[in-house]
Amino acid sequence: MTTVAQVKRVTRPLLKRNPDLALVGRLVVIKPVHHLLRGIFIGRTPDPIVFEPAWIANFLFKPVPSYIAPWGEIWGDCLDATRRVQPDFTKLSVIRARTRIVAAQMKLPIHERRYPKSWGEWEANDPTIAAKMCKVIEQEALPMLRGLRSIEDFVAFAADKTRFPRTHLEGNCREAPFVYAAQGDIAAALATCTRVATQRPDAPIVKELLPLLRDGDRSGVAKLLHVWEAAAVKRLKLERYWEPTPFPIEL
Repeated sequence: MTTVAQVKRVTRPLLKRNPDLALVGRLVVIKPVHHLLRGIFIGRTPDPIVFEPAWIANFLFKPVPSYIAPWGEIWGDCLDATRRVQPDFTKLSVIRARTRIVAAQMKLPIHERRYPKSWGEWEANDPTIAAKMCKVIEQEALPMLRGLRSIEDFVAFAADKTRFPRTHLEGNCREAPFVYAAQGDIAAALATCTRVATQRPDAPIVKELLPLLRDGDRSGVAKLLHVWEAAAVKRLKLERYWEPTPFPIEL
């Protein structure tokens, strides 16, 4: 697995050229941080020479979030070192061939390991990796992420069914209630939160947010969202870059 020290080395040119970025562990975050988390997570793989960078975008005002991952409920995607064609992992022959290559490379000393360029791997052994990775981040990820400045921007972005066919906001009843509540759309938040209650009656959103929505307690909803956001910021160690701001529901 790649180390945080390696992440610092490979992102140094990026941070130098972009003063609105900061490195927190493995996360390159766009600052200042308000209600949204926007950044690049430099992930790791079982092989200590391979990085796995991914851009991520999410909102901070929800309980016990699992932000730092580009898949699942997260709106994000991996950044490829090359414009590779995704292998067909439904074919046993493809899986076996890839497994043989990985097994052979893992037997070599770390400084001798190399993977096929068609895989699009980010290899720490590549002396040009810092320049390549920073260029891809600046060209493909930052313009898109910097455009997300408000909750309204995020809603429009996350509702894109073409980009997010499985996690688009409109069909994500586990995520949408938080956003609707923050916007002040109590009716929509109540409707989606009630749906969650039938599936996950013990979820924090059901126990804490649903009663406030039922009572139409707008100030209570705002206060709860602020509590969740502060807890998320602390968990992610972003306090230094966080600027608390009102939610639309408060305005």
